[in-house]
Amino acid sequence: MRHHFPHFRPTWAALAASALIAACGGGSAGAPAGTEDTTPPTVAITDNVSEANATSDITFTFTFNEAVSGFTTDDVSVTGGQKGAFSMASNNQSATLVVTPAANSTGTVQVSVAAGSFIDLADNASTAAASASQAFDTTTPAPPVVNLLTNGNFESGTASWTGNAANVQTEGGNSYNFADVVAAGNPWDANLSQVVDIPTQGVRYKLTFTASSNRTRVLKAGIGLNQEPFTNASEDVTLTTTPQTFERTLTANFAGANSRVFFDMGQDTGHVVIDNVVLEALEDEAPVTPGEVLTFSSGFASNVLTASGGHIASAGGSDLDGYNCNGMAEWCGSDAGGSGADSFMYFYYQTPTAAAGLYSQIELFAPNITGLSTTEDTGGVTINGQTKLNFMFNPNGEWFDSGSPRLGVVLTLGKRYAIGNGCHIELIASTPITSAASTAYSLNLANDFRVAQDCGTGIAPDNVAAALAASPVISSVKFLGAGGNAAVIGRNDTRSTANFSVANGAGLFPTTVALKGAITFD
Repeated sequence: MRHHFPHFRPTWAALAASALIAACGGGSAGAPAGTEDTTPPTVAITDNVSEANATSDITFTFTFNEAVSGFTTDDVSVTGGQKGAFSMASNNQSATLVVTPAANSTGTVQVSVAAGSFIDLADNASTAAASASQAFDTTTPAPPVVNLLTNGNFESGTASWTGNAANVQTEGGNSYNFADVVAAGNPWDANLSQVVDIPTQGVRYKLTFTASSNRTRVLKAGIGLNQEPFTNASEDVTLTTTPQTFERTLTANFAGANSRVFFDMGQDTGHVVIDNVVLEALEDEAPVTPGEVLTFSSGFASNVLTASGGHIASAGGSDLDGYNCNGMAEWCGSDAGGSGADSFMYFYYQTPTAAAGLYSQIELFAPNITGLSTTEDTGGVTINGQTKLNFMFNPNGEWFDSGSPRLGVVLTLGKRYAIGNGCHIELIASTPITSAASTAYSLNLANDFRVAQDCGTGIAPDNVAAALAASPVISSVKFLGAGGNAAVIGRNDTRSTANFSVANGAGLFPTTVALKGAITFD
């Protein structure tokens, strides 16, 4: 801080002002004794914030009772914030200082000016200190609870809710009762849903509701693109005869103005009462960035488990053994080794004579997934703007030398469709094998894959985008060599291959599927 003392050498401005005052008959230079200006100047401090708390920069104004000199930003002490722009008025009777409060916090900005920090034109120094304070709150306010539904408490009618169950009705004037009559071939026939707008993929939503049932049962609740078959983001809750309030946080892996919030009791007969339904967007978390790298597997821990905790299933067979490897080492086997990016896993299947049809495959499941569920959707890696599958692969030399070798790749999507014992959409590609050494491959989801199994959705074979929109979670990735009677048809009817024609030194015909390192989507 700059220090001022009672006696100075007058500035040129002060001398000029004194001369002007004397010329006009005022007291100072040449004035009779006792009429000199000996009153020290003062300052008052105010700010521009009208609310209790400042939420951004604060402008403090220093108002002097007369023209002063020698006042700079160095004469102001600040706590709770950082000094910014400083400005002195042309008449030297006021000054401003912008102070930026600490970010993302609450507190108080304190500014102070010590005695002796400035002088007036008669060379009198200030003798009184001055200070001011302003509370601030620069934290991001919690988003308000905005119910994205209408008639969520069912007190103003239920016209916006629909259902395909029997006896859909209001109950007691402020709740919704829907009951089930099992319809043949429709496992999701007891449901209640309402259209909502899900504008952005990857945003989290909180679904809150009160529910009870005529007896203990499981109810599926969530948000989805369609009224049925109720997928994308949902959870099961257990209802009892006592009304309970449930709260579930769901991440939208889809977007659409015709999305729905839904409740489903499947083929379980009886009735369910729903009330006080609130769906709110949790804006405190940014949406998932489309196109970011998603790790399906970071490597291999063994020949039955990926480094990401996903189960590994390997298999092989041919027409010589009923398409089911008998487990004997002379026919098939697997192994793994290495660590991190250098970890690997392989599975081989071989025949003593050239087979008419054979396959050899490794199926890798998503992190912490042990297999496809037979009763509900299976988790996995959610595709949100990613366009490519990346992996490292190498075959055995005989397969590579067998002529136009190709590798089949199958993506199994996690949504379970109620067909038979359950159905999952499958996407299939077939890519040329370009080297017998470990080589990086990258397949485009839209251009290299085709819909091989649509589970009754009617999605066209070339409409991979529609398949991923309906079921964006990839639960498993399968790599295989297959041919003859076991041929796998990929994009544009290109077949996968297996080694039928080139024997090794032992007279066997091997087809080895070997993978190394991570498997990612980007």
